[in-house]
Amino acid sequence: MNYADPTYQWSDAWLLAAIAVGGGLKGAMLKEVVAAGDLINRSLFTPQELRSGLAKLFHRGYAMPLGDRFVIAGDARVELEAALQHPFSSFSVMQFFENFLNSRPYDSLDRARDDPDWCFAELTDEVVASACAQYQSEAETLGTEALKQSILGK
Repeated sequence: MNYADPTYQWSDAWLLAAIAVGGGLKGAMLKEVVAAGDLINRSLFTPQELRSGLAKLFHRGYAMPLGDRFVIAGDARVELEAALQHPFSSFSVMQFFENFLNSRPYDSLDRARDDPDWCFAELTDEVVASACAQYQSEAETLGTEALKQSILGK
């Protein structure tokens, strides 16, 4: 892993927002991060986006693993707690984290690339596929609107 300060991609802000929307300040399991990411962006994270984003966010202390959850931490948590004193939509959370990370604009070429300098290797393709399958199964069972409410109602 590279120990220099990372350059944040748009997907890193999306990931941080998904952790916040998926679990609030208590943290989110991977399937909840995937579900919240879909709610925010109408798209599922690629394994590469998750591996690279988590490595960068952990390195700076903006997120951390806590058991089977990922939680907002450090300066990101302090800033988010202050921002949450006002009404916030999931889109506003995304914009908040884009500004907080000073992330680069969306680039479709970044979606499929593994970044060897920033890789949370424990998050394999199989682990991501399993979380996506769990989310999609629950979405089919509960229905999309009920799932949104269960995510946002936490």
